[in-house]
Amino acid sequence: ISDRAWELYYDDVLKIKDIPDDFHLQDRQKAQVRGEKTGEEVFDVKSIKSFLDEWKFPLYFFDFETIGPAVPLYDGTKPYSQFPFQYSLHIMQEDGQMEHFEYLGNGSEDPRRELSQRMLNELGTEGSIVTYNMGFEKGKISNLAEDFPELAKELLALNDRVVDLILPFRSHWCYKKEMDGRSSIKKVLPA
Repeated sequence: ISDRAWELYYDDVLKIKDIPDDFHLQDRQKAQVRGEKTGEEVFDVKSIKSFLDEWKFPLYFFDFETIGPAVPLYDGTKPYSQFPFQYSLHIMQEDGQMEHFEYLGNGSEDPRRELSQRMLNELGTEGSIVTYNMGFEKGKISNLAEDFPELAKELLALNDRVVDLILPFRSHWCYKKEMDGRSSIKKVLPA
């Protein structure tokens, strides 16, 4: 907890809606406080447009699912180390045309190599790869690059194309009171 938070606490400010209007806050914090006090929704069109203008078509909406078993299932894995066994991919062309791809390991053999090769084929070499909280997907791709050095260059090139859809919500360019100051997809999606 920051010194500034303690300052509020010692002044008996225990709820966001009770933060004084003259208390110095960062812009993203101001949006949250304003949302709590007034119910005002924030939609910073200029910042969101600038963010989206950096994306390049085709757009690849990508999400991993992982497992981290206590007992290693496959050679080269460790207890509790998470590795992907499934992904979902939606590809949007500039004209709005969509395609869906997915991969699901069969459970009887190590899925990582096949997943990596299919992923490389389906994600191509151009376009933005859109994730939500990109650190997770980028971390798993980096792990796959370590596991399969012969694919490392291609896999790591994917990370250079990843964009993070969490940014407009984490930066409070888009904010609703129901988000409770959070940017997790579990708060953003219902809001």
